[in-house]
This record gives sequence, structure tokens and C-alpha cells, in this order.
Amino acid sequence: MKAPRQIILTLLLAFSAAAAWSAETLTLTRDGKTDYVVVVPENAAPVQLSAANELAETLQEISGVPFPVKKESEIAAVSPEEKLLVIGPGAASKALLGPETDEDAVPYDGIILKQAGKSIVFSGHRQRGPLYAVYTFLEDELGCRWWTAAESTIPKRETVEADDFDVQYAPKLIYRESFYTGLMGNANAKIAAHLKTNGSSQMIPAELGGHHQYQYFVHSFYTVIKPEEFLDHPEWFSEIDGRRRIGGWWLSKENLSKIPAENIGEDGSQLCLTNEELFGVFLERVRKDLDANPEATIVSVSQNDCGGWCECEKCSKIAEEEGSQSGPMLRFVNRIAEELEKSHPNVLVDTLAYRYTRKPPKHAVARSNVIVRLCSIECSFIQNLDGEYGRSFETGERRPTDAPQNRPFRDDIEEWNRHAEHLFIWDYVTDFAQYLIPLPNYRILQDNVKFFVDHCTIGLFEQGDYQTTTGDFVQLRAWLLAKLLWNPDACQKALIEDFIAGYYAPDLVPIYLEYFDLLCDAAEKTGDEIGIYLPDTLSWLDLDTFNKCAGLLDRAEAVAGGLEKNDPARYENLLYKVRRERISLDMVLLQNYNTYAEEAQAEGKEFHAPPREEMAAFYSDFRARCKAAGLVCMKEGCSPEQFGEYMTEVIKEIVPEESAAEEANAQ
Repeated sequence: MKAPRQIILTLLLAFSAAAAWSAETLTLTRDGKTDYVVVVPENAAPVQLSAANELAETLQEISGVPFPVKKESEIAAVSPEEKLLVIGPGAASKALLGPETDEDAVPYDGIILKQAGKSIVFSGHRQRGPLYAVYTFLEDELGCRWWTAAESTIPKRETVEADDFDVQYAPKLIYRESFYTGLMGNANAKIAAHLKTNGSSQMIPAELGGHHQYQYFVHSFYTVIKPEEFLDHPEWFSEIDGRRRIGGWWLSKENLSKIPAENIGEDGSQLCLTNEELFGVFLERVRKDLDANPEATIVSVSQNDCGGWCECEKCSKIAEEEGSQSGPMLRFVNRIAEELEKSHPNVLVDTLAYRYTRKPPKHAVARSNVIVRLCSIECSFIQNLDGEYGRSFETGERRPTDAPQNRPFRDDIEEWNRHAEHLFIWDYVTDFAQYLIPLPNYRILQDNVKFFVDHCTIGLFEQGDYQTTTGDFVQLRAWLLAKLLWNPDACQKALIEDFIAGYYAPDLVPIYLEYFDLLCDAAEKTGDEIGIYLPDTLSWLDLDTFNKCAGLLDRAEAVAGGLEKNDPARYENLLYKVRRERISLDMVLLQNYNTYAEEAQAEGKEFHAPPREEMAAFYSDFRARCKAAGLVCMKEGCSPEQFGEYMTEVIKEIVPEESAAEEANAQ
């Protein structure tokens, strides 16, 4: 495995072309037989064995034909005339690719998928390349899909053919994290690998290529320096309004009682980044923790998730010189990085450009072993970062605008490009105040990924619904974003159509695309910014659009019910999935019921909803669907109890209290 700094430098190397062979259609199986052998290097690495086994097992699942896996020494000859499926890098792949292709020069996570006569080479960067090449072949050539950890599409056919492929590709993003529950943790490691993600939360084992491992993971100040140390070393902490302060919520009741009220920072607190004693202690502890965690390749040295920066004379002087609070932060991080380079040369130091540190400094430049992770939290997510609305899925056109909403962030990323060699982005793709309601950013997801990559981003963290498996089409979003992180130039519309057709049913593609367009159109027409902390949709989702959306989802249910009834084997659980996705719009109905009902009555409009006397039963069905989907959380940091209490209050606004209480108790 290359060290992180080598990874980044390697990314800049040219990718040499492989030898050219005349293309022909390859018949891998026919009449229940195969002449092909999967070949692995003599001393194959675990990831190469995984690639070989995945290839052989999936080909057998497609055709019913076993494919033998052999070592290079067990093969009589290696030539384009032999029928070999060769896992590289190794002697066999080198022989087939020829001197024109240097497998050791493949950029990080890059792949080689090459037809060489009658043989095929699956190779690439040694850490994950051969496995990614196999995944690419199975997807793009044979039509396999992995939608979620539990659901995939593996086609069945007796004759398996492949032709006309020569893929040499390396992703521009070396760090790719689609931060959704369905891609996180050990249980979801295989789907995370299939989707070619490699982030910190995606616990992919070494035999599947591993993942980037952090020491700490953002907001690390009080991980390294414990809040209780304020009692003995107040000078290590922020001076705010002339007093050293600590954020009270970090302290136990016992320790909080020992600190005078005037030393409690209501907005939290950070560290005094010019205190020399603090610097020495901080560095010593980071080194010790890195020594204990040799797998870590990135260490986070970053601010707490609050305000309360230090206003002491030294820190303030640096902030004034640099024109931003990012000045003291980056100078401190650079010093830590300089010292860590001596003891841990293969570790990168990651810091945040977040809220009060988002504005770049005037002078300080990040060292070559420092990653600046810029956060888009203040942005509007109805326009892309170029200031455009997204393309309509139906027409391909964009709504014109003369009021770009994200110009400040665009200016900041362009300026950070001049201050940081390695830029990561922390992006946000859900509504953190209410996971269950629609967030009309469907059209701009690819736009923003491309924007980041075009502005020198090499790592992208897409923070979605990481506490729930149900919300605003979270399975689609997790899959789509993973695909875009691997290839930002892929067609977003085609990907969405592929997912809807494969995960749900082809007949639902036009219905769901129209649904997404309706929601985006409604938000765009307001001209307002759409952030990630909206508690409801009243500011942008009008009654007329709601009615149209509800009608579309009625159609989706009718279609799903018919398909599942007529072909239960093919469309198993389709109606359940379609009704699960409706939870998002039904949450809108519950939240906005009284407002919509009053408007409909006052203006003589339709209201596509059950009458009030039926809403208790509707609510009961809604909660049953939530329970079936394992839904116990509605926003970031929400407990199951809080979710239940909130929903009880919502229904009480619609139906008489005694009926609401009865329905709530039944759950």
C-alpha cells in the first residue's frame, strides 16, 4: 500500500496505454461449459484472491457453470490465444499487457480491464484495482447490479459473452464516502466495496481493499485535550471576553460544579492555539495515539463543533494578520504536521474549514502533508455551486436565475485552492432537521460533485441520513452518490433510471422522475434558498404541487401492486418499498394538513388527502409503515422516544386529542 502522500503524488502521473489486441467477442460459457480459467499470481494478495473468487462465483451464479481458479504456475501457457481471466498485477497480466503498460504506475484505485486476444486482464493499483476491475466488468459488461446490502440483480443466462471493452480509469477522488446507514459498518462492508467507496465509516476489510482509517474523526480538540483539564490548565482553553472559558455541556455535573459560572462559555469553547505548553501536550498525545493505531493514515486536528474561538492577544493578532480565524487554526495545524512528518511520515493531518474557519487566510498555506476539509454547511441546496438550478429530468433544461445563491462558498473554495494542495470536502445532502421530508436537491447532486472535483478536491464526504434507513429515497441517494464519487462524469439521469428500474420496476421510472421534477420546480419557483435545517416544507411546497405529487405516488402504488400480483417472484416486496418511499410525502401531509386544508377550503381547491375523520386511521397506517421500515429517528440526534412524542403532537393538531392519544398508545 502506498503512503497517503505517495497516493496523492501518484494521482498526478500519466496513465500509460496498454498494448492493443484485435477485439473479438468472447464466449465465456456455452451449453453448460466453459473453457476459461481464472488465474491469480503465485503469491496473490488477499484482495487479488477476493477478486478471483468474486469473478468465478458471480460467473457461476449467472450461468450455472463453475469456473476454476488456478495459480500462474498451474497454467501451461500464457498468451492471447489462451482462454484466461487473469487477475493482476502479476507475471501473467504483465505478459498479456505487454511493455506498453506499467501496472506499477497505475494511479491510486485505478483499474485496468483489458481484452487481450481471447484472454481478459483484471488489474490496476495493487490495493483495490483488481477487485474494482472485476466489479466494473460484472456491472458494465454483464449487467450485474448491487443496490443495497440485501438486494442485487444478477442476470441469468446460459451463454455468457463479452466484447468491445478496454477500460483504463483512475478516480479523481482518492477518498469517497457516501455517508448513509446502508453503507456503514461491518455489516455493510461488501456493498460499500461493490460501490467502490472507501471512507472512514465504511468498514471494508483488507481482503476487499480496506478503507481510509482516521485517528479521531473531525472535531478532535476535546478528544485530545479533555474538557476536565480546564480545572488545572484554564490557559489551554479559549479566552472569550477576557476570561478563559469551557463549554459546560462537555463536563460532568461534578466537574461543572467546580467551575465558576463566569468561566462557562455559552457558545462552547475551543483551544488557545498559541499556548506553547498546550502545543507540546497536544503533539505528544497525538503521537502516542498514532503509535497505538498503525493502520491510521489520516489524523484529524480540528475545531470543536461550536463557536468560542480564542480571543487572547496572541491568537487575535494572528487572526487579524490573516483576516480570518482560519489563520491561527492553520498555523497550529501546520506546526503539528511539521513535527508529525518526522515521526509519522506516511500520515496526513486533516483539519476543518468550517463555519468560523471557512474563510481562507490571507497568507498561511497548508503544508504538503495537511488536508483542508472545507464544509458546505451554509450553502443553499436548490442551486448548484455554479449558481444554477438543476436540469429538469424531463426536458434537460435549467430554470434561469440571476441570483446565484452560493457565490460566497464558490469564492472560498477557489481561494482555498491557492492555500491548500490537498482539499477534501464535507458536503451535506439531507435535511438534518427533518430526515423524512423531501429535500429538493435531486437535480444538482452530480453538478456539485463535478464542481468539487473541478476545483481540485481529492476527497469527498457526502453526509446523508446516517441514523436511519428510511427517509427521502435514501437507498437511491446512497447508491447514486457512491456512483458519482467514483465517476463524476457519469450521467446522473441514466443512473437514477437504472436504479429505479432495477431496484423497483421499469414502469416506475417516469413516475418517480416526474415526482422529483415537481418537487424541484416548486422549490425553484420560490427563488428562496433551501438549507439543510428546514423543519417542514411550508416555505416551498405549495398545495397544488403537493396534490400532483400525491397523485403520482397513488399511481406508483397502483403500478407496484399490479406488478407484484402478476409476477410475485420478480417483484417481491415491491409494494412495500413503494409505500415505504411514500413516508416522505406522507410526513409532509401530516405536518401541513391544517394549512393545506384551510387553503383548500378558502380557495375552493382540491386537497389530495383523507378527510379529517379518517386521519387517525391514516396516521395508524403511517406509523405501521415506519415500524416495518425500522424507522425510529426523524432528525439528527433524535431518540426513538422523541420521535414518538413528536408524531403524537403532530396528529393531535389534526384530530381530537382523545383520538390521537388512542392511536399513539396503540403503537
